[in-house]
Amino acid sequence: MEDRPIKVLLIEDNPGDARLIREFLYEAGSGYELEHVETLSSGIERLEKGNLDIVLLDLRLPDSQGLNTLYSLHEKASTVPIIVFTAIADITIGVRAIQEGAQDYLVKGQIDSNLLVRTIRYAIERKRAEKALQESEKKFRLLSQEFHALLDIIPDSLTLISPDLKILWANKGAADGFGMDVIDLVDQYCFKLWQDSSTPCRSCPVKESFQTGKSSKEEIRTQDGRIWELRTVPIFDEMGNVTNVVEVGRNITECKQAAKVKHENMRLTLAAKAKSDFLANMSHELRTPLNSIIGFSELMKHNLKEDLNENHKRYVDNILTSGHHLLRLINNILEISSAEAGKIELEHEMISVSEIIDETLLLIKEKASRNNILIEIDLDPELDFIEADKLRMKQILFNLISNAVKFNKSDGGGIVISTKKEGDMARFSISDTGVGIKEKDMDRLFKEFEQLDAGITRKYGGTGLGLAISKKLVELQDGKIWAESRYDAGSTFTFILPVVAKNRRN
Repeated sequence: MEDRPIKVLLIEDNPGDARLIREFLYEAGSGYELEHVETLSSGIERLEKGNLDIVLLDLRLPDSQGLNTLYSLHEKASTVPIIVFTAIADITIGVRAIQEGAQDYLVKGQIDSNLLVRTIRYAIERKRAEKALQESEKKFRLLSQEFHALLDIIPDSLTLISPDLKILWANKGAADGFGMDVIDLVDQYCFKLWQDSSTPCRSCPVKESFQTGKSSKEEIRTQDGRIWELRTVPIFDEMGNVTNVVEVGRNITECKQAAKVKHENMRLTLAAKAKSDFLANMSHELRTPLNSIIGFSELMKHNLKEDLNENHKRYVDNILTSGHHLLRLINNILEISSAEAGKIELEHEMISVSEIIDETLLLIKEKASRNNILIEIDLDPELDFIEADKLRMKQILFNLISNAVKFNKSDGGGIVISTKKEGDMARFSISDTGVGIKEKDMDRLFKEFEQLDAGITRKYGGTGLGLAISKKLVELQDGKIWAESRYDAGSTFTFILPVVAKNRRN
């Protein structure tokens, strides 16, 4: 505005007064442009066009009288400062005019050029200051609303506490935490909400913050079992006195429970490792003398064959049978321990599917023949080779086929070994016509040391480790194993493996 003239609109119906105003502004120099109209309606029409810096208004006009003139104009010119002219030197009128929106008032007959110019300048500056203050207040209100909205987003409980330990303000997190509306929290005693007590406890953290001016942190457990972490932060005035305390509450119940679960899982992991290490060490310690027992028993059986009577031969056979059974058990425990400890290393190679099945059957055919069990093989011609660990593959097949032989019916039965190429996976199935598995026992399959029926265990023997080992060996090679069965009608055990080992794929 300093680079251009101040644009003044004079609304005055008296030609003499208008001429006087023009002369005063002329005396002030070239810093003013005056426009003159004689009626309120003309003044309003000009105001609506804009581009004015100030209005000089006579309260007595042909189409409006008194303060109504100011009311009507102020509705249209709320952003333009108004100086009121009055012919009566009555301070009451001037004060009323200012209360109704005028920036200042001048009494006709008491005006000179300096007073007019000074009043115009002051009015413009005051209006500018008012506008800046209004904008600042608007920004503050918006900022305050955004700040409160931000505090309501925070899930923690936030409360502002007065020296008498009453809540002055609370966010939505506090309302949710206490199960109350925000408005109902205000004026409540903070200790009553946390402790459900009529008086604060001796170590009330809010009370201590008021007394010591220090922040605090503690954990409390509410009556409903929740665990809260409470922090207090004192607010000081210019003299260093504590005026209020902000209390922040965070529900850490889930964190505490998660930490407890993590600690328990760690404990169980360490216990499982200790168990595996113990089993591995004990198995090694047991296998050394057991190999001696088996070795010397075989020497007795073969070298002293002519010197032993039938009872002695039976005793030696029992020693050998029991020794081999115990050795298998120890070897199985070692396998489980190694798998759990992640110590089994796989050696992938291209394996002929038909050859590995034939090699496995060489170990089982004699027992199957003695039990009158017929074994059929149904191989998919599209599945010639599979890339896998040969030793582990044979171990899986042996466990499943020997179980099919073991649990077949006493009067004989049948086993079908089938293969199928399904996309990039190889499917192997071993079906039998044996005793089957009850539906309630299906979930217990493949679990370590699980025997489904005590009577069957006594009749057929076994350690409950074969299927568990097979499952681990299948999964180590990125495969999957499952079973289907009908009680007293047979079972089918199926496992799938990648045709090409995953760690060898391009």
